[in-house]
Amino acid sequence: MAIPLSYLFFVLREKRRTPILEYEKIARVLLASVEEKVKNKIVLTYDGTPVTNIHSFEVEIKNSGKVPVREIPVIFEFHDETVEILDITANFEPEDKTRNIQLSKGDNKKNQKKVFIKPGLDEGDKAKFNIFTKGGKDTGLSSLKIMLGETQGIKWVSSDERFASRWGWVFWLVMGLIVIGFWTLFLVGVKSVSSMTTRQIAFIGVQQLVAGIMGAVVGVMLLLIVSSKLK
Repeated sequence: MAIPLSYLFFVLREKRRTPILEYEKIARVLLASVEEKVKNKIVLTYDGTPVTNIHSFEVEIKNSGKVPVREIPVIFEFHDETVEILDITANFEPEDKTRNIQLSKGDNKKNQKKVFIKPGLDEGDKAKFNIFTKGGKDTGLSSLKIMLGETQGIKWVSSDERFASRWGWVFWLVMGLIVIGFWTLFLVGVKSVSSMTTRQIAFIGVQQLVAGIMGAVVGVMLLLIVSSKLK
């Protein structure tokens, strides 16, 4: 019992110390397009740039850790090289006028842009991006790659990876506690079963059943408590 609990407290302590940034691809929205048969009659532009279609890719980045993260460099890149990033905007939750994004002035490719979130994100804060593109008519969310720039010591995970890690280790820890409790009672029962009456053996069986139910209840409570701590 002491070993699993010690492991639990160790993991919780380390998670509190580790900066964690979580990203999620939300949606791809077609904002405007011109059909092939009328493209010579209709001119569609974005900030003066001629385009045949405009898409918006919505992305969310959240500080899921317990420590602030400053000057966050984020790279957006499309595998489809026919896609050109026109512009990137961001809104913040909670709203804060001192926050903004700054596009890198480096020699970025047309299908890749690097931005900096300034001054950064505190615990629980979110940055919601809209990435406006042209070209790549059939390009989906899977083509968009989101990477963290040059930083050290920050855990960078997708929302799916975060969900799996949040619940996976807790599940196995709970199962381990239940199994340890069950086999401890079972071995104690086997050791003295030869000298027991039928009623005593039945009592041990009921005791094991109750212990299993209690273990499951404690496990669920532990799961909820840890989950709330990790949100």
